[in-house]
Amino acid sequence: MLPLVTNILAEEVGFELLKSIQSEPAAEVENNIEAIRKRGDGLKKRIDRGTERYLSAPDSLMADLEAKLVEWKRELTEIEATILLAEIAQSEGERSAFSTWLEKVQGKLVTVAEIEWGNQQSIRQPINLTIADREAMQKHIGAKVGKCRASWNGNPDSGYTMTLGVGDMIELTAEQDWIWAECEFPVRPAILAEVDALREFLHQLNVKVTLFWKPASGRYFTLDRRRLQAEIKNNFVGGHTVMPDRGTSISVSMRGSISKPELW
Repeated sequence: MLPLVTNILAEEVGFELLKSIQSEPAAEVENNIEAIRKRGDGLKKRIDRGTERYLSAPDSLMADLEAKLVEWKRELTEIEATILLAEIAQSEGERSAFSTWLEKVQGKLVTVAEIEWGNQQSIRQPINLTIADREAMQKHIGAKVGKCRASWNGNPDSGYTMTLGVGDMIELTAEQDWIWAECEFPVRPAILAEVDALREFLHQLNVKVTLFWKPASGRYFTLDRRRLQAEIKNNFVGGHTVMPDRGTSISVSMRGSISKPELW
């Protein structure tokens, strides 16, 4: 039944509501590294200004200025060491928190909505051509710069063989050669929920599952059909009936899109 349940959730319930049950590691409280960095930056400016004054100061003030610069530089060294240790501690803390979360949810996640791909675009990326391949392309297009399609077959051990006229679009320019690749990007992310969160969400939706049985041989019964329906505040959302070996009949009656958080 689980694929049927998640399909209804993905199709009939607002995506923003589904995101509310997305399983994510807890955010860690960051160390106040930024404040320490600002203090270090201010100290660097004081050292720079002090060095300029030291170079033009009279002999009577040089000893005092030199002592102050040494003190500031020692303090700056301590600040930089503190920042380094804080960054290491923060990184270790984040890794530790992620490991703890991953161990907790391992094997307990349910895919509520699959990742949706689309938004296909042509991406222009630099490519390093061999001298021989570039000369072959120039001969193919009859110019030093221009565009043509090309593809490569082979491996690093035996080498690659280029075929012109098919494959990705290659653009030759005076400064840099480029490859135009067709790429798809996620239109909508996947949603993974912990079992307990999904169960609570189904309770909020007032999801009902009904199993219909029919007599079989002897004392046994076989599953005739399964029906799932969801409601919200007595407002029927949708119903799906699955009949084994006979496909799926779907009955959906929407009285408005359930996509507003205030409904919850």
